[in-house]
Amino acid sequence: MRKIWRIKDPDPAIQNELSSALKISKITAQLLANRGISDLREAGSFLQCSLTSCHDPFLLKDMDKAVYRIKQAVSGGEKILVYGDYDVDGMTGVAIIYSALKNLGANVSSYIPNRLEEGYGLNSGAVKRAERDGVNLLITVDCGISSFREIEYANSLRMDVIVTDHHEILESRVPAAYAVINPLQEDCKYPFKHLAGVGIAYKLAKALYENTPFFAEDFLDLVSLGTVADIVPLIGENRVLAKHGLGELNKRHRVGLRALMKVGGLEGKDISSGHIGFILGPRINAMGRIGSPQKALELLLSEDEDLALKLAKTLDTENRNRQKIEGKVLDEALSKVEREVNFKHHQVIVLASENWHAGVIGIVASRIADRFYRPTILISMDGKVGKGSGRSVENFHLFEYLLRCKDSLMGFGGHESA
Repeated sequence: MRKIWRIKDPDPAIQNELSSALKISKITAQLLANRGISDLREAGSFLQCSLTSCHDPFLLKDMDKAVYRIKQAVSGGEKILVYGDYDVDGMTGVAIIYSALKNLGANVSSYIPNRLEEGYGLNSGAVKRAERDGVNLLITVDCGISSFREIEYANSLRMDVIVTDHHEILESRVPAAYAVINPLQEDCKYPFKHLAGVGIAYKLAKALYENTPFFAEDFLDLVSLGTVADIVPLIGENRVLAKHGLGELNKRHRVGLRALMKVGGLEGKDISSGHIGFILGPRINAMGRIGSPQKALELLLSEDEDLALKLAKTLDTENRNRQKIEGKVLDEALSKVEREVNFKHHQVIVLASENWHAGVIGIVASRIADRFYRPTILISMDGKVGKGSGRSVENFHLFEYLLRCKDSLMGFGGHESA
């Protein structure tokens, strides 16, 4: 099935206004208009792309509460656990919060759940282990907004939870955590609603270091990596953070990423967003899909050259394994499409199999959605229970449509498009 190309008509009035006021070519002016940027102030900010244009982190709802509780835990020597998602966005966010807390002298540890054994998000088993280890404060990164029961369980164990997440909020309900930082909350005044999980982690780190010399630039490489890899809209703050983060990535000051670039054949090359999307990101993601996500986090935090190179080679090997598994699942899924999908009647593609590795069905769903331009959900079955992953297309809000099916689902979450 071929893609439908829609060519936008030029707007001479906007072209002339932007071109004249900003001293740019009419082609650049039209490109801005095509992106929905026609206001002079917005266009100027877009072109300048300055870090000073980013918003105050304390505009995020509950940020003040979170900072107060964390500083209390640090000064009191309480045990803090940073718990993140197993994708690039989650792992880079955990690396930022962990590093920021460590630098403040906190008694802090980190944890990334195993996708196949524990599933997505906070789980009660991990909460129980944290309680046994003496954890007093648990901070989620890129997850937690739908972990109602798990957070209630943590509360029952007298463990405070701070949620930092960017995923859609289920029917305006948020869990009963000590603090919930998510710009999608209805009463959150934060102007920009599209931050990645790592972007919110970065905001929390900035807030923790308010009125102190903050090593913001040291974290921007991780922010760029997680933001680009999570495929959030590269507009507003995301664009600013990604651009400046790419500059930091190219300085290659982080030992683990330098090793990963070497293994990925990027030595001596100018790192671009494409390199994140197709070389660096997939190698980190592979550990969350079929390997040990803790090793990927260890790479991001490593300061030992030899260990970093060893870990980078492990990530590279697991990524090759992921590609083989993914290829097999894609072939089987395409065969199912031919046999089971009638494009005259089926607007959404939903496929299931007991043979599919749950760690790669999201990537395969993305490939099928792109090929046939249909929202696609693939389900890996384990007996009567299935784990699914979906990818959508333009103007089809996948999360809202899943809401209509909630009575048939044990749980779900995500974004507009995934």
